[in-house]
Amino acid sequence: MRKFITLLLGFIPMFSFAGIIMTSSNERIEDVTITSETDSAIVYIQDGVEKSIAIEQVSAILYDNGTYRELQHH
Repeated sequence: MRKFITLLLGFIPMFSFAGIIMTSSNERIEDVTITSETDSAIVYIQDGVEKSIAIEQVSAILYDNGTYRELQHH
């Protein structure tokens, strides 16, 4: 039974989902978790480090839960 649980826990990261930020210059910032959004910036965690990006530099976000949102800048 212990081997089964260990094996099962080993597969969980394979099914986890991380977010993606698409920048206005068509770059992808992958494996992120969005922690907060303001009118001026998006704060995210990537590789255990908290980072932020100006909202004007972001064209779209694919959230951890699979929700996709395009940002329209005026």
